[in-house]
Amino acid sequence: MNKTLKIIAKDRQRTNVLRNGEQKTIAYLVQRVPTWLTSDGLTSIGFFGNILVASTFILGAFVNRYWLLLSLLGFIINWVGDSLDGRLAYYRNKPRRWYGFSLDITVDWIGTILIGLGYTIYAQGIWKYAGFLFVVLYGWEMITAQLRYKIGGQYSIDSG
Repeated sequence: MNKTLKIIAKDRQRTNVLRNGEQKTIAYLVQRVPTWLTSDGLTSIGFFGNILVASTFILGAFVNRYWLLLSLLGFIINWVGDSLDGRLAYYRNKPRRWYGFSLDITVDWIGTILIGLGYTIYAQGIWKYAGFLFVVLYGWEMITAQLRYKIGGQYSIDSG
């Protein structure tokens, strides 16, 4: 497990409180991904999770708020796909550093926009603008993380 952790985390600095458990979970899962499933496939799975979350906001607004419970599944699907896509490439020794990074960031950004739009449709009053503000600030942080990665060589997505 330690060897796998070194392989999948060699260029990533994680600082969140869940980092140890998350990294061990990723190391466990990445070894069990079927060989036919590629990093791009995992990116697609993660994006599907974002679409599911956005859809639950819309269904919650127009059908019934209980649809929001399904968003938990969407977030889990997104986490699995988004957390494993790049790590799988490193684990299989097939990293496509800039292509994979660019694809991941772009898909994350589009997914975040979709979730923000879904939230904006669901929310009422001033809270409607909170979703828009979140999308803008998250996009800003993504750009900052990209600049840090390009300049310093360390990718840190969960630190200020």
